[in-house]
Formats: sequence, structure tokens, C-alpha cells
Amino acid sequence: MKLREEWIPWAFVAISFLLSAAFYCQLPDVMVTHWDGQGMPNGWMGKNMAVLLMPMLTALLVGLFCLIPKIDPLGANIAKFKDVYWGFASFMALFMAYLNGVTLAINAGYGFNITYAIIPAIAVLFYYVGYMLERVQPTWFIGIRTPWTLSSEAVWKKTHVLGAKLFKAFAVVVMLTLFMMNYAFYIVIAGALACGVVPVVYSYLEFQKEKKHVKPVAAAKKKKRWE
Repeated sequence: MKLREEWIPWAFVAISFLLSAAFYCQLPDVMVTHWDGQGMPNGWMGKNMAVLLMPMLTALLVGLFCLIPKIDPLGANIAKFKDVYWGFASFMALFMAYLNGVTLAINAGYGFNITYAIIPAIAVLFYYVGYMLERVQPTWFIGIRTPWTLSSEAVWKKTHVLGAKLFKAFAVVVMLTLFMMNYAFYIVIAGALACGVVPVVYSYLEFQKEKKHVKPVAAAKKKKRWE
């Protein structure tokens, strides 16, 4: 029987729950659940809630991925890149299961710096986002969704080509922050903002260029009809 793509992310949800169950007896009553940019603990939670939080969030996320193709007005387009779509859903579920495993291991007494464990995972995540953006078709939920990309297929394509390059480049930068740990937090934040803002501005500028080109062409056709 062929394995359906949408089953894979649910497998990672199950793994996340199993990890929580396996570590449960080794965990303190109050767990560290958040760290600052230097890897220092700055957030805590009771064990019973902490062991369930990440698996439940992962299940909700995967449920949303299952729902999107059904409620998106452009859901038919998802079928055109469904392998990449479900690959992204699986990768997100794996990423969150990994975060859960790292959190559990640290609280169980396995000593390591969480920053060194998380940065490579973030880098791979951003690179996969870039890979996906090269292939995503217009939808209301997936991709770089601005009024201008959703109004023009050409602008959508150009913006996603740029976005893919930005996310892949940023993935490399994130990995390099392993050698610049004092600045890693600031570099990641600045890069994430650039990946979010630059494509939006670019899509607006490209839409304006397209509109300026279309108006003279439309005017010329209208003039020709009256001659």
C-alpha cells in the first residue's frame, strides 16, 4: 500500500508524544521551557503541562495543514505542488518534535547548550522554505501572500523567485552564526525581518511596474478600436 504524504507529519506527532512519555519519569516537577539568545533559561512551566505542550501544538499545526487544502479558495493549486506542501508539513512536524526532544533532554539532565542544538535546525528549516517557495503556486495560505502577488501571477512568480534566494541565503547565514554566538540572536532577527519585508516591498514595486506597462498597452488597443 502506498504511503500517503499526509500520514508522515502525523507520524512525527506520535513520535513527539512518545518522547514526552519516555522522558516523563526523568523530568523535574518544574521544567525550563524557554531560553534567551545566549542559551540562558528565562521561562519555566509545570511538568504535566510542559510535556504535553509541544506535542499538542504539533498536532494542531498538522491539523491545520490538513484543513488548508479544503478551505483555501485556491486550494486546487495546492494539488500542483502537493509533494512540496506535504514535505513542508512533515518538516515542520519533525522540527517541532526535535524541539520537544531537545527541551526534554535538557530538563532530564543531559547537559548541552540549546543554542548549538537549535541553530542548525533553524538553518535547515529556512533552506527548505526557500526550496518550497520556488515551487509554490498562488494560494491564500501558503507562500508570500500580498495584495500584489495575489493580483498578478507574474508578480507572484518573480516575488517567490526572490524570496527563495533570500531564504536559502539566510539559511547559510544562520549556520555561520555558530561561529559568532555573541551576535547570533541579532543576526537571526535581522535576517528574518529582511526575509519578511524585502519580498513584500519587491512585490509592490513589481506590481507598479506591471501596471505602468499595462496601461499604455490598454490605451493603444482602445484607440485602435475607435480608428
